[in-house]
Amino acid sequence: MQQEQIRVRLTSAARRLVDIGGARVSADAVAQAAALPPRAIHQTYGGFDELLYELLGQLYGEARDRALRLTANMPAGRSRLKLAVDGYLHALFERPGLQALALQLRSHPRAIADYRRHQHGLTLMLEIELQGLNWSQPAATAQLCASAIEGIAAAEAAAGRRLPELRDSLYRYFDAPP
Repeated sequence: MQQEQIRVRLTSAARRLVDIGGARVSADAVAQAAALPPRAIHQTYGGFDELLYELLGQLYGEARDRALRLTANMPAGRSRLKLAVDGYLHALFERPGLQALALQLRSHPRAIADYRRHQHGLTLMLEIELQGLNWSQPAATAQLCASAIEGIAAAEAAAGRRLPELRDSLYRYFDAPP
C-alpha cells in the first residue's frame, strides 16, 4: 500500500471517530478503524498528535472553503459578508468534533501555530470584505469579528445547538454604517 493511501485511510478514520466521539479518540482506535497496525500512525505521521494536527487543519480548511464557495459568485456587500460568516459557522457547527479537537490540542505549540494561521486566514477574508464596504479600520474590525465568530462557534458547540441571538448580534454589527 502506498504511503499516501495509508495517510488517507488514517485521516479518514480519525475524522469519523472525532465526529462521533469528539477528542476522545485514541491512536489504537484510529488504527483499528483504518484497518492498519498501530505503528502505521507513527510511521506515517511521526506520532498521533501529528495526525490530529493534520486533521484539525483539514477541518478548519473545509469550514473556510465552504464560506468561500457560498459567496464565490456574489457581489461584494453586507449580504455576502453575512452569508460567508453564516456558512463558516454552519460548517463549524456541523463538525462538533472540530471544537473538541481544537480544545484538546490548544496548548500544543504546533496546534497554536496552526490555529494562528487559521485565524489569520479568517481575519484576512473578513478584512477584504470590510474593505470592499469601505469600513473604517477594516483590519482591526476583522480581528474583532474573527474573535467573535470563534466565540460564537465555541458557545454553539458547548450548547449543542445554534445560538441565533449571538449570530444576530454580529449581523446587526455588520448592518451598522461603516
